[in-house]
Amino acid sequence: MKTAPDRDIAAGVGYRLDVLVFALLLVIAVYLQWGSGAYVNEFGDNADEAAHYVTGLMVRDFMLSGDWRDPLRFAEQYYVHYPKVAFGHWGPVFYLVQGLWSLACGVSRTSVLVLMALITSALALVLYRVVKRSAALPVLGFGLGVALITNMAVQRYTSSIMTEQLSALLMFSALKNNDKVGL
Repeated sequence: MKTAPDRDIAAGVGYRLDVLVFALLLVIAVYLQWGSGAYVNEFGDNADEAAHYVTGLMVRDFMLSGDWRDPLRFAEQYYVHYPKVAFGHWGPVFYLVQGLWSLACGVSRTSVLVLMALITSALALVLYRVVKRSAALPVLGFGLGVALITNMAVQRYTSSIMTEQLSALLMFSALKNNDKVGL
């Protein structure tokens, strides 16, 4: 049986390994974005991409406005100037995340693409951790995380401003934390 100091050391090593795995997954995701031309292309890989970007900007601008009494009126006025706003078609979490991210990191396409790479890497990290915990095989977990990131559909959504990656991350994380699922 491990003593308390041994468990603390093992937990620290596990945490550092998770950070290293996340960093490697992020490098792969950004490399694939770069290779696909995501950082130099315009919005338009998907018909909804511009709407997602503009809606995130609206949420950011609303947060910066300081007048939070009438969000519906703010959205209506924003829509008059930027008719790509699509709030209400998809859940608000992505736009809140994008809005907070752009407050801290700017509103450029590059900035939001880095956010998309972070979200995809977090999804791959959750997969890695599930496999590492359930099968005690960190190498297999890392391989599956890389396979997820290199999947063509995942690459497409990572290289555009879309809600699917965050939705997948939140849903898979919910499953991961549900002991009844067996993960």
